[in-house]
Amino acid sequence: MQIYTSIDDIWCEWGKAITAIIEYLEEKESLSDKHEWHFNKGYVVNQHDAYCVYTTFSTYHPILKSIVEIHVSATVELADNKITVKDTGKRLVKNTITS
Repeated sequence: MQIYTSIDDIWCEWGKAITAIIEYLEEKESLSDKHEWHFNKGYVVNQHDAYCVYTTFSTYHPILKSIVEIHVSATVELADNKITVKDTGKRLVKNTITS
């Protein structure tokens, strides 16, 4: 399995899925204009009738004052190019609050 660490590299090969994931993040997970999601890594799983792109993004969350990571996947059905995007989890990576 190839692990992608560049959004450009994964987008070049799996553009439909990555575009759908980015649109999902912009629509459902936008924080503010100052804090954007940054691509960390991704990988692809080919199935018989579809492929699934799994990605990890991170950002600074201003309310939590922490680095937050989100995992988002996109499944592309080969027969009809239907794309299903879902959030597969979020986690607090680093709390930046100091006492």
